[in-house]
Amino acid sequence: MNMTSVQKRIRTDLLDKVENTKWEIKYKLRLEVSDVDVINSLIYHHLKDLTADEVLEYRRKYLGKDE
Repeated sequence: MNMTSVQKRIRTDLLDKVENTKWEIKYKLRLEVSDVDVINSLIYHHLKDLTADEVLEYRRKYLGKDE
């Protein structure tokens, strides 16, 4: 497996949700889990279902961009 270290920005409110999810998973599994584990798992399981409309909705709702 090829792991590349790349810095990407994430909204603070979303990062807070990732942090909360990480702690819930750590408590449930009793294993050390990192934020990156949660983020990569989320991407791995849900990226294939992401639609262009969802990206546009996010851009309108959170970034104020109206294409």
